[in-house]
Amino acid sequence: GAPAEWTGDRSEGPPERLPGTAPDRPAPHLVGCRVMTLERIAWAVVVAACALTALLLGISGYMGYAGITTAVGLSAAINLR
Repeated sequence: GAPAEWTGDRSEGPPERLPGTAPDRPAPHLVGCRVMTLERIAWAVVVAACALTALLLGISGYMGYAGITTAVGLSAAINLR
């Protein structure tokens, strides 16, 4: 007999795809998006913490420590590339 038609019930059957997208390709709006890995999130937190710390140290007058903290933050930012 003829193959059964999919009735559109989302509990069974294939997931919806955008028209014109191949099964092995991401949807067009996702092309170019990078997945944020745990490693990348951790480096971003380090960079943000260093930026905040350097700002607070600079405001408090500790320019040497602010400079060192800025250098550490910039070094950590290299890992975000």
